[in-house]
Amino acid sequence: YEAYVQISEEERDRKYKDLQKLIDAQPLISERRIELLLEQGGLLVAGNRCQEAIANCDLALRIRNDNHLAWYNRAVALDISDHHEEAVDNYRQAISCKEDFYVAWHNLGTSLSILGRYEEAINSYNIALRHKPDYYQSYGGKGLIYTFLGKHEEAIENCEKALALKPDYVQGWFSLAYALESIGKYGEAVASYDRALEYKPRDHQIWYSRAKALENWGNYTEAIASYDKTLEIRPDDYYAWNNRGLVLSRLELYEDAIASHERALGINPDDYFAWYSLGNALSGLGKLEEAITAYDRAIQISPQETQVWQNRLLALRRLGFA
Repeated sequence: YEAYVQISEEERDRKYKDLQKLIDAQPLISERRIELLLEQGGLLVAGNRCQEAIANCDLALRIRNDNHLAWYNRAVALDISDHHEEAVDNYRQAISCKEDFYVAWHNLGTSLSILGRYEEAINSYNIALRHKPDYYQSYGGKGLIYTFLGKHEEAIENCEKALALKPDYVQGWFSLAYALESIGKYGEAVASYDRALEYKPRDHQIWYSRAKALENWGNYTEAIASYDKTLEIRPDDYYAWNNRGLVLSRLELYEDAIASHERALGINPDDYFAWYSLGNALSGLGKLEEAITAYDRAIQISPQETQVWQNRLLALRRLGFA
C-alpha cells in the first residue's frame, strides 16, 4: 500500500472504482478476484479507510482462507487502527500460511514492541533477519527496543548494522542518535541527528531531539536555534516552546524565556510544568508576585509537585512573607 500513499485522494478514488469494475467482472471464486480485492484493500489502507480494507480482506479470505497476503493486509489495517493485539494474531496467521514471510515477521515484531512485549519482538525481528539477512528495518527495530531496555551498546550495534545496509535510513540515524544520547555521547548524537536531517530536513521531531541533545550537552545557543527550527516547522509544539524557554532561562534571558513559556501556555494552558517554568523565569527577573501567581496555577493543576511548593515558598520569603 506504500505506493498508494504517494498519490492523491482523487487518484486513489479513481483507481478504487476501476478495480471495483474489474472485481465485479470476475467469478465469485477465483485467484484473480482475490488479487484485485487485496489491491483495492491497499488503496483503502493508504486512504486511512481501514475498516473497509479489513472488510476487503475478509472477502478475500472467504474465497481462500490460507492467503498469506490477505491476513497480512488485514493485520496492517488493524495496526494502523491501533488494534495491535488483533494485528499480532493476524500476522501470526499470515506466517502460518507462509513461514518465510519476513515482512510479516518484522511487522509482528513492531506490533509486539508497541505492546511492550520486547523479548518477543526481538525474537520476531531475529526470525525476519534469518529469512532476509539484509532487511535493515529489523536491525533498526531491534536497535530501538534495546534503547528502551537500556541496553545501549546493543542498540548502537544494531543501528550501525542497519545503516551499513542502508545509509539513508532516517529512522536508523534517529535511533542511533537516541542511543548515543542515552549514554551521554551528546556530540556523536548531534552528528547522527544531522545525518538524519540530511535525508529529512523538515522533520520537526528530529530537530526537537537535536535541540534536546544540544541542551544536555550544554550548547545552549545552538539548542535555541534547533528549537527555533522545530517551531518553524510546527508552531504549535508547546513542548518545544517550553523547552526553548528553559534554555533561555539558563542563559538568564528571562524576558525571552517568559515569552516562550507564555506561547506554550497559549497552546496548552493545562500543563503544570509550563506554569512552573514560567514562575521560575518570572522569579529570575524579580517579578515575584507574578511568579507566585504562576506557581499557584501549577499547583491547581498538579498539587503534589513538591518542587513547585518549594519555589513558591522561596518567592514568598524573598518578598518577606515567610
